[in-house]
Parts: sequence; C-alpha cells; structure tokens
Amino acid sequence: MIPRAPRAGALSVLAPNRRPPAAAAAAQAASALPAPAFPAAETHWLAAPPPPETPRPWGHWLVLLGWLLVAALIAAVLWLLIAPCGLRPGFLGFCPAPAAATAPALQAEALRAEIAQLTDRLALSERMCLNARKRAEAPAAPESEIADLDRRLQARGAAAGAMTISLVWSGRDDVDLRVSCPSGQIADLQRRPNDCGGLLDVDANYPALIAVEDPVENIHFNTPVPGRYRVQVARLTDVPPRGDLSFGVVLRRAGTPEQRREGTFRGREKRWSTEFEISR
Repeated sequence: MIPRAPRAGALSVLAPNRRPPAAAAAAQAASALPAPAFPAAETHWLAAPPPPETPRPWGHWLVLLGWLLVAALIAAVLWLLIAPCGLRPGFLGFCPAPAAATAPALQAEALRAEIAQLTDRLALSERMCLNARKRAEAPAAPESEIADLDRRLQARGAAAGAMTISLVWSGRDDVDLRVSCPSGQIADLQRRPNDCGGLLDVDANYPALIAVEDPVENIHFNTPVPGRYRVQVARLTDVPPRGDLSFGVVLRRAGTPEQRREGTFRGREKRWSTEFEISR
C-alpha cells in the first residue's frame, strides 16, 4: 500500500518549501510514481483585513457650514419678501419712503384732490346761500331805523325831556306807542295827565292820507320817577296787516347809556310790550 502524501492546504502554498535533502529525494522518487486520481484541491486565499479608518474631524464642520449656507439663503429670501424697515435693528420705527408713483397714479391723485376741493367749495357756497336766504326771509332788523332816529325826531319836532321813549319803524302801517308809569298811570296819544310827567308829542301815520315811510312816535318825560316803566306797542286795525313788521323802542335818559329793545309783529299779531327799569 502506497502511503498518501500530505494534502496541501491554503497555508502550505504561501509557506516556502523547507524540506530536508533526504525528504526531497524521497519525494522525488515518489513523484515518479503515478499520482492517484484525487480531485484537485481548491486554493483559498485569505484576504488581508482592511486598514482601520482614520477619523476625520473636519467633516462635521463641512456639514455645519452647509446648513449655515442654507439658513443664510432662506434669510436672504425672507429679507426680500418682507419689508426690511421692520427688521433693521435700531431702525424699528423707520420705513423708507414709498417709491414714486407712476404718472397715471399721480394724475388720479391730483384729480381726487381737486374734486374734494370743489366739493368743499360747493358745500360752502350752499351754506352761504342758505344763510343769505334765511336772512332775506327773516324780518329786517330795525337797526337802520334806530340809527336814523335823531333825524326823524328832529324832522317831526319832537321834544327832548329829562327822559324820552321813542318808537321807530318803516312803512305806512299805523302803530301806536303808550307807556305805563310805575304808578300804573298811562302816557299815550290821549295826553291824559299822569304822575310821571309823560307826554306823547309825536304821532305818526294817522290818518292814512298823511302816512309816511319813515315814521316815528315819541313820549318825553319832564319829571321821570324811579321804577318800572312798561312800554306797549299796538298795531291798529284801521290798516290791514301787510305781513311781518319789525320795529325798535329806544329809551334815552340824561347821564345814562341808551337802552334799546327790538320787536316784530308776525302775521296778524297786534300787541307787543317790554319793560325798562329806572333807578334814582
């Protein structure tokens, strides 16, 4: 029986042949013999283990730098989309002036301003017209007649006593003046005696044939007494009412300021009165 040669393994291939000379001769002789038919042995090569990876500390910084670039890009986009005047530190209350409007926008703004100005002027004109209409419809104040009182009294030959009470109006209406003294006695057209020394010396517009457009009536007092004087104005019925009639009553007394009262007969009104207080 022929002894089998030892099976060559994977490691035997890599190891160098260090057999002794005697063994080499025996091996040579044995190799002369026909080799048995054994299946060829597979050769397995052992791969060398991969070298250990060296840590790279700068890789984390690259990742961080990439995220910083992305954040900067997002911030730039937001800066362009949002008004920067609200994001500037130190300038929170400041916003830049808006860009200049286009020519059509400027024209439209100018037209709106002109329309608003014309509207205000129209409203002002309407108010002025309304006020003028109200003044025209209201009865005329007797300021002009009162201002013309001295001329009328002088033209009619009125007396100037220690105190006078005068009635003045415009038109041919027959209006009468009477005054009640503090005691209640009357000074009027009848010229009745009274205790306050009052006497009617000018009567106007009676009869109608001698009526004038600038009438005046006057009662003078030679010895006025202190107290309350009641002035009564009557619109007589011998002339039909001709609408509203304005008039004025003036009290003059030496050494004291002039006192005035104004009144109006509206429609068919016929009576009006006022009072003056006379002190010592």
